[in-house]
Amino acid sequence: MNKHLFLNRLLTVVLLAALVLVLQPTPSFAAGAVRGNAGFSSNGLPANDDGSTGLVDLGFSANFYGQTFTQLYVNNNGNVTFDAPLITFTPFDLNSTGLKMIAPFFADVDTRVGNITRYGWDTVDGRPAFGVNWIDVGYFSRNINKLNSFQLVIIDRSDIGAGDFDFEFNYDKIQWETGDVSGGVDGLGGFSARMGFSNGTGAPGTFYEQPGSAVNGAFLDGGSNALISNSLNSGLSGRYQFQVRGGTVNTPVQQNLNSCGAPTTANSVVGELPFRTQAYYEPGNASPGLFVNPGTYWVLGVDQNVEYYKIILACEYVWVPVQNMQPNYDAVWQGRALPTDVVDGSDSSK
Repeated sequence: MNKHLFLNRLLTVVLLAALVLVLQPTPSFAAGAVRGNAGFSSNGLPANDDGSTGLVDLGFSANFYGQTFTQLYVNNNGNVTFDAPLITFTPFDLNSTGLKMIAPFFADVDTRVGNITRYGWDTVDGRPAFGVNWIDVGYFSRNINKLNSFQLVIIDRSDIGAGDFDFEFNYDKIQWETGDVSGGVDGLGGFSARMGFSNGTGAPGTFYEQPGSAVNGAFLDGGSNALISNSLNSGLSGRYQFQVRGGTVNTPVQQNLNSCGAPTTANSVVGELPFRTQAYYEPGNASPGLFVNPGTYWVLGVDQNVEYYKIILACEYVWVPVQNMQPNYDAVWQGRALPTDVVDGSDSSK
């Protein structure tokens, strides 16, 4: 072949390849909860499994339970931490961890194939903001047959008070919940994702897990606690907003209320579980691995032997020992006594 002809053909191939790369679509944002600010994608965490950035500047000061931070670590597995990078891939209980972390979707993200984790700075409603995008990301090991799109946005609110900030968890698509070595099969089951935050002390009021955390199928699109279909402190489906004032996160008190249309009595009330507790589908009839995380739950009544309270968890009825449930002493329910009504000992009231 003529050398010049060969070079011309080679140049044509190179130009066509470059054109394909330029025209290749970038990760798309739904017109919903995930914010499309360009700045939030200005930096990338290179393709990895269980990796983290070094310390990254927030761009402002954030008072998180009495400690002021100006930097954090972006971790590939759906969270950020303040005190150290986190390589752990199987989600653990956010209510008892010793780490200071904020986790929109703590699970085994694998970006060695497909899209990578991105982060950067922009503004939200005129306020400085730092965002992390996990858009169309797959799961371990190198799986992209199911994809998730979610985002963390931290917004400076020093206009209200020094160190005050808001943070958002935004979701547009949740198709998988578990990595292959976290007990999952094809992205489902096993030790599934958790969503929430912790200041690492385990003290009451310093941590939160969204209902549906660690519940198989709950966070998935169409699940009982589907992240894209619900919201918190927002009128936009898929957006969960938290305010941090004076260092304390104003967590919702109505996180497990009777949104499932369950029958109640005049005495039904919200109760509090201060610790992770074994639960049962029928009084005393345990299902292996069924536990209820700390939080507030709608309590319907007791069994006929007054040994178990019937509560609602992720739109399911479960039973917890009476000695573990407490009245929820807050400004809304004013410590109302837990119900003494005897309710059905089975699941037939569903």
